[in-house]
Amino acid sequence: MKATGALALSLTLAATSCTAGPSHLVRTVDDWQNKGYAENPVLTGVISDVLPAYAVLKVFAAIPDYLILNPIQFWTVDLWKGKGSAFQHSNPEATHRPWYYKELKLGD
Repeated sequence: MKATGALALSLTLAATSCTAGPSHLVRTVDDWQNKGYAENPVLTGVISDVLPAYAVLKVFAAIPDYLILNPIQFWTVDLWKGKGSAFQHSNPEATHRPWYYKELKLGD
């Protein structure tokens, strides 16, 4: 009975915090894709759309993020500090902003 209660508690804790957190591994794959697109949009388009390599990487990165890293970050650090941890995205050098930035007044 105690083992069932402990299992239920751990599953509840994991399920309630799996999407909360910085999702470091998934966002790292996002940064790789963004950097690749800034440097070579054709190759990144092929890797992203024809061969869904980034999608597959994101699925495999999400598993440890949601089951291990995010719950540990949430329950051991963020909950007690009262502030969440943010993933620090890289900002690749781009030659220009997307066309919709000006239309939607998102920046320069």
